[in-house]
Amino acid sequence: MTRPLTRINLALALTATLCFGNAHAANEELAQEVKESIQEQWDKDTSPGENTVKEVTLIKKGHNKYRGLLEVDGPDGHETLSVDVMVDEDNMIWEIVD
Repeated sequence: MTRPLTRINLALALTATLCFGNAHAANEELAQEVKESIQEQWDKDTSPGENTVKEVTLIKKGHNKYRGLLEVDGPDGHETLSVDVMVDEDNMIWEIVD
């Protein structure tokens, strides 16, 4: 009886690891897209290079909602800002939160 239970536990652990790995990769990919989008918008709104997005880290909050941190170097030095992101199959929208 121990053997089948061990195989089930192993299968569950493997499935959980694969799902976590896929979610982590998806978060990193989305974070890169958000980073590029914010940088592009800032380069349009200010002098290019005035504000540089160094890193975006996102955590999934809901079905299509993410919350994260935005690491930025600007004229006043390094800042950490909060960002909210919503996505669907075709669109992405982000908002820097006060």
